Amino acid sequence: MSTTKKALAGIALAAAMVTSAQAAPVNVGGVNWDTDYTDVTDFDFMGEFKFTQWYTTTSSTEALGIIAGNYGSAATFGTVSANFGTTNYYLQGVGEFDRINGGFSSGPAFMDAGLELTYAFGGIMLNSDGTTFDISNAWAKVFVNSTTPNYTTPAGGDSEVLDAQSGLLWLDLKVNLLEFSAGGVGNGTVSAGLEVIGGAAADYFDPKTIAYTADAFFSDPAAQYSSQGNGSIKGNTTAIPEPGSLALVGIALAGLGLSARRRNG
Repeated sequence: MSTTKKALAGIALAAAMVTSAQAAPVNVGGVNWDTDYTDVTDFDFMGEFKFTQWYTTTSSTEALGIIAGNYGSAATFGTVSANFGTTNYYLQGVGEFDRINGGFSSGPAFMDAGLELTYAFGGIMLNSDGTTFDISNAWAKVFVNSTTPNYTTPAGGDSEVLDAQSGLLWLDLKVNLLEFSAGGVGNGTVSAGLEVIGGAAADYFDPKTIAYTADAFFSDPAAQYSSQGNGSIKGNTTAIPEPGSLALVGIALAGLGLSARRRNG
């Protein structure tokens, strides 16, 4: 076989190795999903979750997250709605994913044993009109959580709120859009546009945008915490060849180049 044919064969083999790596399901920090997942939509990464949210007069910052005591100081919805325009109220919440693509928490599992995928959001200020939000300081984060006991939804106290924010930072998200698509602050559906800005899984998202939809309800004016909170995210991901595979490809191509030089020398 000529040197040229050997080189072409080597390149074809290298390309096949990369393609094989890209097509395989991936595991990032204990989260398993197929980057070529096929569903009725054009998205290949979809997650479903349940969550609890509440209002306080203290904002939760991106740097500190939802601090201890914030959950316990939640205002009743009646108090919030009676003080639109006179008091600043901030929305925050925590939740847990129970589905990623075709995997469910009840099986087939999308998480490695002993792990769960939790998330938190905050820094969202309710504007004085009572119908829109100021998201200039809004944030959201997703964590791979391994603490015991595990976080359970709906959140039942400050310890669970802190638990939901512990572990490996899997996604760090910026909130670029947040608006009601139905209802309002008492019983409504929000749509949000999230931007991936960091986290262990950040490089797998291409483009760095995620669509977010969620429903939550404050059952009566005395309610401090939302009920029946559930939602979903949708985005697109791509597999990244493992460093070992890339190294093998590089070695193969380097070897072919060296062989060609020796034959031509």
